[in-house]
Amino acid sequence: MTNRQLGDPVVHKDDDAFNRWPFSQRLARMIATFDAREGAPVIGIYGKWGSGKTSVLNFLKKVLETEHADQVVLLSFNPWLFKDNETLLKRFFEELFFVMGRSSQSTREQFGHMLAEFGGVLGFLASGAGTATKELGKAFLKTIEEVRDDVREAMQTADKKVVVLIDDLDRLDRDEILQLLKIVRLTANFPNVIYLLAFDDEMVGRAVAQKFGSDGDAGRQFLEKIVQYPYTLPAVPRERLMTFVEQQAIAALDHAGVTLPDDDWLRFKTLARDGLARRLTTPRQAIRYGNALRFALPMLKGEVDVADQMSIEGLRVLYPELYAVVRDNKRVFAVEDDPEGYPSLDAGPKRRTLYDKDGIDARIEAALHSVAPDEADSARTLIAALFKTMPLRPQGIARPRYFDRYFSYGIAADEIGDLELEELLHVSTGEAVQRIKTLYARNPRELLQLLLKRADNASMQTLLTLAQALIGASPHLDETSQIRPRDLAYVIAQLVLRPNALAQSWAEDHPARPVEIYEIWKVGQDLPLSLALYFREAIHRAAAEHERDRNRRQRSDTLIREESWRALDKALASRLADEAKLDWRVMLRERADAPPLMFEWGRLDRPAQRAWLAALLTEPDAVAPFLRASVADVSALSLSFVWEELGSLIDIDTLKKAARHAGESVTDPETGNIIRTFLMGCDERNARAARASARDTNEAESS
Repeated sequence: MTNRQLGDPVVHKDDDAFNRWPFSQRLARMIATFDAREGAPVIGIYGKWGSGKTSVLNFLKKVLETEHADQVVLLSFNPWLFKDNETLLKRFFEELFFVMGRSSQSTREQFGHMLAEFGGVLGFLASGAGTATKELGKAFLKTIEEVRDDVREAMQTADKKVVVLIDDLDRLDRDEILQLLKIVRLTANFPNVIYLLAFDDEMVGRAVAQKFGSDGDAGRQFLEKIVQYPYTLPAVPRERLMTFVEQQAIAALDHAGVTLPDDDWLRFKTLARDGLARRLTTPRQAIRYGNALRFALPMLKGEVDVADQMSIEGLRVLYPELYAVVRDNKRVFAVEDDPEGYPSLDAGPKRRTLYDKDGIDARIEAALHSVAPDEADSARTLIAALFKTMPLRPQGIARPRYFDRYFSYGIAADEIGDLELEELLHVSTGEAVQRIKTLYARNPRELLQLLLKRADNASMQTLLTLAQALIGASPHLDETSQIRPRDLAYVIAQLVLRPNALAQSWAEDHPARPVEIYEIWKVGQDLPLSLALYFREAIHRAAAEHERDRNRRQRSDTLIREESWRALDKALASRLADEAKLDWRVMLRERADAPPLMFEWGRLDRPAQRAWLAALLTEPDAVAPFLRASVADVSALSLSFVWEELGSLIDIDTLKKAARHAGESVTDPETGNIIRTFLMGCDERNARAARASARDTNEAESS
């Protein structure tokens, strides 16, 4: 059987996918029954590259060899195999005279002598016969005529016709084409010698016309003098080509082990028929497209939309210039904001818009300038279907996350693949912890965004596993984080709360019994302290949103039980107190999250915090670190609300006294600046208070 993947021409009738066999069979029978005793024709099979000319020659040979072996002998000659004109001529006549000898037992030895006589002419023919050899050329021409007469006489009594099959004529350069046509012209009227030439007549006609400096008509007229029986290869109906393409696509899907749902298969067929069919004109194109699918589909299995991938491969094979424009202009063709592709870690909805519709259209037109109008329309239809159709497909090429995959045939080194994420959803908690660490180190933001996205559709058990795994990995993630701790805590909160929300939807028949399947308070113990505080903030926000939604829908369920809130607050307050007591330097100097920790502790356990601060401020070295930890930007002390927050932690006068005492012995410029700024703020605050008091007194006296 023929190897279709290599694009080999077919040989056997069973491989005939485009109904070429009847045409070949009819032509073979015509050749076998042609009366060529007084002279034989030159037959031309015309067709573009890839249209199946070589397959037709193979079929024709098969018919002649099996059905007419007693009437013909065959010579298959491929001029493309020879490096120069001299070699081409020599080998052609050697093979021709050898096959002529086979056409009759009585003439075999005679043709051997003729070839020897003819040998002296071959070099002259190959040289081109310049003016310096004009007289010598006349002698050779006489010799040629003498040999031609001998051949003519011998072939008139041949038992069989010689059929010379010449393929790939259109692959030669201009001079080689003309040389071979001259040879055919020279020997074309031999009795019982039939030439069958397969080539692209438009291409060969142009080559001949260029040689003589004429237009295309001159080239066609030249061919008409040589080819008496021209046959244009029957066109393959577009519907048949598309059926073949679909068969190739099915084979490629099977090879890749990809199962395409019925809706996606129908979508691909629509994209192919509307966007590719008009450009698909030859069997070779269809085979190349099938080969492209066999290569590409296994490499991106599970990572892209299969119908989009098959369509973009069609664009690469059939519209290479347009393919390059799309590939090189991601910011034009991909979607700008894609909330479905990447959930935001920050609050607020995002828009979904195309970057530049005018820019897309301008680039498409530039790439299609040399394409036929109907084919250009098909290309525009395909681009519109891939990039302008809403809603976007989950793994569609128009999504920025997936766009590059279609052209690189792989996943970027810093990217998390869909298959990796899918595997994460189906492993045990212990294994999930290790995988989360690995994926987080590669791309933390993408991992968190993908986990948020999957939370909307995952089962309760999957959510619980992911939540436990993320909590288990959080100490490592917190240490190596490249994103804000608040974002990490937000994702953990969403994964923890989602099972509770699901449970609530199942328990609506019993609204008096709030369901909580995940112990919220325990998360506050398991997470690193800073993450635990952000976690509390995140679930508080989520609970408030749930409360508003519950009131709007007049439901009586609750997302988090009151006792869980109290247990969480107690656990966090205890942890803050324990950490503060260990070493105030760790609490105030080395923790980047010191400001929120201080205020959270105050909200959770004010008496314990005040007692710790009173003892802390007796140490002069602790004043500046406390100010830095309590006020993220000391220059903001001019703002009244900052003083209010600071006053909620400690008595301002007590802090001022401690700051003056600490400032007397400070040597570090930065620490001195913090203390001076605070004291100046105190003075300004006191002055404002005095002015306000005097103003109130004056107003009271005047009234």
